[in-house]
Amino acid sequence: WDGIDLLIGLDLRVDERVRSFGLQASERLQVGLAFPSYDDGGGPSSGNELSLAYRLLNETAYTPSLSLGLVGLGNDDRGAGEYVIAGKTFGSVEAAVGLGWGRYAGPFEDVRGGGADESFATDHLFEGDSAAFANLRWATPIEGLSLIAEYADIAQEGEDATFAAGLSYDVAQDVTLSAYANNLDEVG
Repeated sequence: WDGIDLLIGLDLRVDERVRSFGLQASERLQVGLAFPSYDDGGGPSSGNELSLAYRLLNETAYTPSLSLGLVGLGNDDRGAGEYVIAGKTFGSVEAAVGLGWGRYAGPFEDVRGGGADESFATDHLFEGDSAAFANLRWATPIEGLSLIAEYADIAQEGEDATFAAGLSYDVAQDVTLSAYANNLDEVG
């Protein structure tokens, strides 16, 4: 396992539960598997989501990194989404901007693409509405403490966009605690 990053995540919300696992398969490829379940008033639903992120270009002194991501690969429900993201480091600040489709372009309304008749749907990839997103991460002078700010051009009804702020602290090697809040009255 030397040199391989493994991530185990648990996200608990009022109407959503997600158990996830991530693996840095190679220097350029990340693989994820999530098991979400939803209960948003329309009855409970659940599924499995395979995700891939591939870094197309490495960051250099003058150019940003560029990555392509597919979340929920093979399905077209509320968890599916695609994105392209560019990132650049400026001293102790990491900045990223991107463009997303599917879950990254707006609230879930209906399946994308051909629907449930397909066992592995791909006709919806990079189709439909898109939305911009950005984030900043500042590694403060306090060892292990980072401040984070995020913006997404999508929001729930009655909001123009989503803004979030958070902090992250490296408690010990490979153990990080994070907290966030956004303008939709969500905290985590």
